[in-house]
Amino acid sequence: MKEKFIALFMAGILALSCGGCMENGGEKNNVKTFNEKRALFPVSETISENIFTMSMSRLAGQGERLAAISLQGIVNRNTPEFYLLDDNSKWSLDYYKEKGYVKSSENIASLEKLIEKYADRVKGAVIYDPEKEFTVNTATNVAGSESRIIIPPKLEETVRKYGITDIKDLRDLDFTDAAEAYEWERDNYLDGQNKDVLACMYYSQQNDYSRDYVIQFNIHVFWLPGENDPEYSEKQTELVKKTLEETKVNIPVLGFWYSTDGKGNERGISEYGGVKLGGYYGKFTVVNDWVGNYSFHSGVPVDPQVFTQKKVRNKESNITYDPEKKYVAFVMIDSGDAPCYFQYAVNQYQWNDSYRGTVSMNMSITPALKYLAPGILEYLYETATEEDYFFCSISGIGYCYPLEGYGSLCSDPEEVLEEYFAMTAYQMETLDMDMLGLYSHPFSMWQIPDDDDFVEKYITKHPQIRSVIADMGRNDNMQTPNAMLSNDVTIHHTLTRWSSEDMGTPSSRDKDEAAVEYMVTEIVRNGRDTQFIQAMFYSWHYGPRRLKMVKDRLEAEGYVFLTLPEFDALYREQLS
Repeated sequence: MKEKFIALFMAGILALSCGGCMENGGEKNNVKTFNEKRALFPVSETISENIFTMSMSRLAGQGERLAAISLQGIVNRNTPEFYLLDDNSKWSLDYYKEKGYVKSSENIASLEKLIEKYADRVKGAVIYDPEKEFTVNTATNVAGSESRIIIPPKLEETVRKYGITDIKDLRDLDFTDAAEAYEWERDNYLDGQNKDVLACMYYSQQNDYSRDYVIQFNIHVFWLPGENDPEYSEKQTELVKKTLEETKVNIPVLGFWYSTDGKGNERGISEYGGVKLGGYYGKFTVVNDWVGNYSFHSGVPVDPQVFTQKKVRNKESNITYDPEKKYVAFVMIDSGDAPCYFQYAVNQYQWNDSYRGTVSMNMSITPALKYLAPGILEYLYETATEEDYFFCSISGIGYCYPLEGYGSLCSDPEEVLEEYFAMTAYQMETLDMDMLGLYSHPFSMWQIPDDDDFVEKYITKHPQIRSVIADMGRNDNMQTPNAMLSNDVTIHHTLTRWSSEDMGTPSSRDKDEAAVEYMVTEIVRNGRDTQFIQAMFYSWHYGPRRLKMVKDRLEAEGYVFLTLPEFDALYREQLS
């Protein structure tokens, strides 16, 4: 996902942001109450033990999909009981049954049966305009605010059949373009919507799945087109910037700033552009697409005591420092910031690999998962081996670039950053994490002394943070790959970078030789001048099996592979 940066956007980002500078101090955007313990996301009531399910395969096209998903969001507002099944969501429901959270499930055979069953839960319907795809977001804001099911025109007779007669037809408003529609959404709904979360979602399939949660909690959804998008307009850009300016700081933007349309064309301001622009206004991104059911997942009643890393912390290690050895920590820095990764990829690429536990693997995890899908997070903690270590993903409570102007367009940028890292430290404590992944600069190297000073000012003051795992891929010419900062906090910089070549997936055996050779070369070449090598492995190319192959190649040459706690302890030992 992170490989989709659009470097050319760097020139345009300043032009995009300057119009959002707050002339009068931004009263709505100031940090009035410093509350590091506040929840990152709203959560559902405790789920029902007896639930109803429906297969996504029974839904024909976007219209039926939106109808089922929007209905799910409304139904699950009280004791969540409806779960949508597809290849990405079956395994987690099986886990909930195994744990006893779900006692029984009954399948609903068709969308019409679903509407019949839950028609009395909704207050009406809203028809989006299939000829104007941007009205999917308009309908989402209406549905969340007014408890309406989203339908295409062809389903109007069906919902009327079951007594849903209060119907708002967005075609009647005859919006000229996306900007006009979004202005109408802001004017009519923004003030009454959730104040603690925003959502950035394109209108295509990949963003439909999590609309259940957005509707359930009446979260304001928007989209920011890129300059090459057909619906781009300066007015739309200014309206979105106004939304970012007028809403609270240090709240998440769920979804993503980048997408593709039905023909595979890139859409949106770009990953880098959106994450950075949101960050200027004190908004962090929580990446999610292709999966949902969060209106159900967030209500799974997990005991918070489960979030302790017992096995890896109790691991008996007989490794002592040897000045002749090279020490390597395999670190999955990318993807851990995205809750969706832990639904559709973690089992396929990492967790179900039979080699897991034979090689030390350090994985970043977003604290947002504790709110959006605590049962999935419980699964990871319960099944982790002594070789699996979890640290806080980049860059804390959400995906952002703290060193590139986070909070700079807020009335008090320093206070925004102070709260951001205080919130991060608190969330880490609740998840037994003591190392923080920190995204530095996507396109430039770590700046000394400025970046070190930033870490000293905002991060090392928090006792919960023992170490900073810096960068997202190697920054060239890194002169000090590891260092001791103040308050006994260490920093370890990434020395490897993901390949732009086709390495296949972690299970693509025909690409094993190239993938292993690439990683071996990266470690050897970039670790020449240090004993301690923090080695990023790209989550879409490497899993335990391939990492074990790299380990087997390099162990004979004096390389030792460690969990981050072991790696950091040895680094501290050699300093003393």
